[in-house]
Amino acid sequence: MYIGIVILMKKHFISFCLILLLISGYSYSSSTKGEITNIYFGTNSESGATILTNFSLEHYENNVRSKRQIELWFLNGSYIDNNFHLNLERQLFVDWGAIGTVVTSHKHSTFENTLVINKLDFEKGILDMKVIFPDKQALNTVIKFSKNKNSFYLTKFEGVTIAKSIYDSKLTPIVFKIPEYSYDKNITIQMTGMKSKEDKLLDDVENRLSKSDKKKFNLFIASLGDIFSNEFEAKIHSDLEKQILNYKEKFKTNAFSKEDNTIISEYYIMHATEKIKHLKFSKQGNIIVNEFIKTLFSRK
Repeated sequence: MYIGIVILMKKHFISFCLILLLISGYSYSSSTKGEITNIYFGTNSESGATILTNFSLEHYENNVRSKRQIELWFLNGSYIDNNFHLNLERQLFVDWGAIGTVVTSHKHSTFENTLVINKLDFEKGILDMKVIFPDKQALNTVIKFSKNKNSFYLTKFEGVTIAKSIYDSKLTPIVFKIPEYSYDKNITIQMTGMKSKEDKLLDDVENRLSKSDKKKFNLFIASLGDIFSNEFEAKIHSDLEKQILNYKEKFKTNAFSKEDNTIISEYYIMHATEKIKHLKFSKQGNIIVNEFIKTLFSRK
C-alpha cells in the first residue's frame, strides 16, 4: 500500500513539474520531434514574420570552452518594402583577471552591410547569415528554428569564425555555442575612475612612506618594468612549467587552481622582493613595501 502511495505521489510531482515548465515559458514544438525549447525567436502573423530574440553564447577554442569570454545577442528583424532586414547587438564580456571584466557593445545591421543574410526561410525554419566584425573577419552563423502556432522558437545555433585568440593572439578557429542549460554567471565589472586601482595602491603606499623611502620606492617601481618585459615573460613560462603540471594548457584557458595561483604569486613576489634589497629602505619602509608587493602580485 505504501509503495502504491509513493508511486502515485511521484506521478503527481512529475505532472506538477511539467506544468511549471509550461507556465515558465517552455514551449513544445512538434516540428522539433519532441524537443523542448526555451528561446523565443519571433512571430508569424498575417502582416509578415518577424524576429525578436535574445540569447547567450560561449566561445570554444580547440573544443575547450573559454572561461574568460561570453556574449549576449539581441537580434531583431522584419520586412521593409518586401525585403527582410536584421539588426544585431552583441554585448561582449571579456574577463581580464585582475582588472575585472571589460564589456563592449557591437552593432550590426543589414542596412550597413555589417550583417549579411545568405538564406532565410520561415517555412523550413532556417536563417543563414554572416556577421562582419570591425576587423573585417566574419562569423558564419546558421540558426534553425521551429514553429509552434504563431510563434517561432530557436532550436539550433551554429557559429564559427577565425579570430585572434585571447590567450596568445594567434589566429585560431573559434566556435560559438548556446549553453545547453541556462545558468547564472557572476561577473566583476570595473567602475572606471579618474585614476586606476593601481594608482590608488601606489598613492596609499607613498602616503605612508618617509621622504627618503618615497624616492627609493619610485626607483623600485621603475625597475618593475623588467618583470613585465617580453624577455622575462619567456623565463616566467619556462620556470612555471617546471612547477605547475600542465601549465601551458592551464595558461591558455586560465584554469589555474588555488594552489597554482599561490605558486605564481610566490614566484613574482620573490623576484620583486629581490629588487628592494639594495635600496636599503628604513625598517618601517621595508615592511610597507613588502606588504605592497604581496598585494600587487596576489592571485585568488
